[in-house]
Amino acid sequence: DIWRGPDSHMLWCGDFNRHHPLWDRDEDTHLFTPAVLNSAGRLIELLADYGMEMMLEKGVPTLQHMRSK
Repeated sequence: DIWRGPDSHMLWCGDFNRHHPLWDRDEDTHLFTPAVLNSAGRLIELLADYGMEMMLEKGVPTLQHMRSK
């Protein structure tokens, strides 16, 4: 188990590459397939289990395509 005390901190970094209405733009509904939502569900469970919160606001892009530069 991970120790959780009043002064503990936890930071997860990585390319989780998951789509979900909690953080993607509302107009990106074509990304929210049942399989995608299911795979994001485990990440959401872990966030809730450890009382974590997302640092980026909903809809903030995390990838800029070369064509849009």
